[in-house]
Amino acid sequence: NEYLFPGQKYGSHLSEATVSQYLKNHGVTASRVFSTALYNAYVHNLAHPKVLVKAFGISDETAIKYFNLLDPQLIQAVNSQVSAHG
Repeated sequence: NEYLFPGQKYGSHLSEATVSQYLKNHGVTASRVFSTALYNAYVHNLAHPKVLVKAFGISDETAIKYFNLLDPQLIQAVNSQVSAHG
């Protein structure tokens, strides 16, 4: 889409510098994008922390730490969903 990233050719990869500049222009940090993605994974019924390991390239221990840092009520809701699905 010519309007999404002006000056970029369709099908081409964005460079790290291009992505960094877009984030900076909009006042967003890479760590905020990462943490938002992790949080949204859990909010949207993440089945197992191992999904984060594969999707984000983090360790099992780190995925579990992120899981435990989230709101206890959210953790309880996720656990009940996992239990209900077997």
